[in-house]
Amino acid sequence: MTDSLVADLARFGSLAPVHRLVDLGHSRTGIQRAVALGALLRPCRGWVATAAASQLAVTAVVRGGKLTSATALASLGVWDGMSEFVHVNVPPHRRPTGTPALTPIEQFQAPKYPRRLGIKTSWSIERAPDEEERPWRTSALDALLQAARDLSSEQFIACVDSTLHLRLISLVGLAQLRSLLPRSKRPLLALTDAGAGSGLETLTRLRLSRVVRKLETQFALPGIGRSGNEGAVDFLLDGWLVIEIDGEQWHDRNRDHRRDALLVQMGYRTLHFTFDQVINHWPEVEATILECLRHPPQP
Repeated sequence: MTDSLVADLARFGSLAPVHRLVDLGHSRTGIQRAVALGALLRPCRGWVATAAASQLAVTAVVRGGKLTSATALASLGVWDGMSEFVHVNVPPHRRPTGTPALTPIEQFQAPKYPRRLGIKTSWSIERAPDEEERPWRTSALDALLQAARDLSSEQFIACVDSTLHLRLISLVGLAQLRSLLPRSKRPLLALTDAGAGSGLETLTRLRLSRVVRKLETQFALPGIGRSGNEGAVDFLLDGWLVIEIDGEQWHDRNRDHRRDALLVQMGYRTLHFTFDQVINHWPEVEATILECLRHPPQP
């Protein structure tokens, strides 16, 4: 019985209201027994969890709400707009509770990137609820609507790009997002690109598009992929300068060097930039690119 409870709870992200488990056929007595035995934890009244539940999600439900905006997007694997807040949405008729968690928050799963600026609460009705969504998180569409209020324009575009790239919203969903956004924000959707592989690529694209003559994204070239197949470079500027954004993920440096050598043999030139350079030293990145563009290779 306990094993099936834990398995069903995992379907909700290891955190759910008791009534959702009752709807699946579990008895309240059985759930109380699992809590008494220590198999389940009780973060707050009416909810149960396992230690695998996210501390951020527990924070939201303890306050009577759900994760939204950048925090909800991050839990979906979407670019989080570099926000250091825990974004919580609370229904407008409900005030956030000041009651501490019934189980110490430290017993739950800590986030990879701690939110150092604390909790940012919004009070609003979910405008695009999804019954299939986990009960501690608003839908991706609602999260984007809140992100449009919380984040800068370029970070919001990066979040939309990432959500489209991961196919968490469709083109129909994008049209719905446009209809629900404030009029002042709607033109930003014309700048989105579902092909962007990361938020870093979106930020780079938006910034470069203001200063270069010709910019192509995810430009396909023969022979530079694995096993000699076709591959794509992040950006191609003015038809000859390749820009690669390495980000924080692990890269095969030997493969990168071989690929760069192939690109040079094909007449291209390549520059690589890291997460830290794009985020913290953009003026240097831009100056380097513009200086390089002043010296195109000979035909």
